[in-house]
Amino acid sequence: MFSRRDFVSAVALAILSAISLAAAAQAYFFGLSAEAMLSRPELIAWLTTRSIASLPRARKLKLARQFEQDFASGGDWKQDLERLPPALRDRLLENYLELSQAWMLDKVDRYYELREPERTEYIDSQIDGISRWPMLNQSEHPLLGGDPSRNLALLQGRFNQLKPEQQRRVQQFMGALYMRWLARGFRQLIPLVPDET
Repeated sequence: MFSRRDFVSAVALAILSAISLAAAAQAYFFGLSAEAMLSRPELIAWLTTRSIASLPRARKLKLARQFEQDFASGGDWKQDLERLPPALRDRLLENYLELSQAWMLDKVDRYYELREPERTEYIDSQIDGISRWPMLNQSEHPLLGGDPSRNLALLQGRFNQLKPEQQRRVQQFMGALYMRWLARGFRQLIPLVPDET
């Protein structure tokens, strides 16, 4: 007959086994954990071997932030992508667009969490961050080829599949971003108001 201690030990063993199985399943089905940072070759390999459409949003954002950090540090994707066969490059592009959508929706959500005076600062921080990406000075986008507007068109197609309220929020955010970008550009060309800094 089992003693109470044997029963507790058996339950603990069962729980530990379940945790181990869950971790193994996570590694098998989803790759690395959400906390793991991948090098660019690992990220490319990971994004060319599976579709990420069904990944949880938190995992997509983690991957999207890796792209953002790599772009900000001047990562050159062109050579890496030239080595890929067309089918793998297409899968990477599809996953990149999925991550771009998750990244943009996260920016939109953060924008709407702020009050009106803070929104301008937030928009400025986004413009400043993206403007420092060295890849924007290249004649070709390393992931999308020679036509930078292609990314916007492909993302627009994805945004059209969102619920109407989400579409409205994305359009308002993009409008605010665009208007602020224009206002900053005009201020540099014709300084109408003295800089407050």
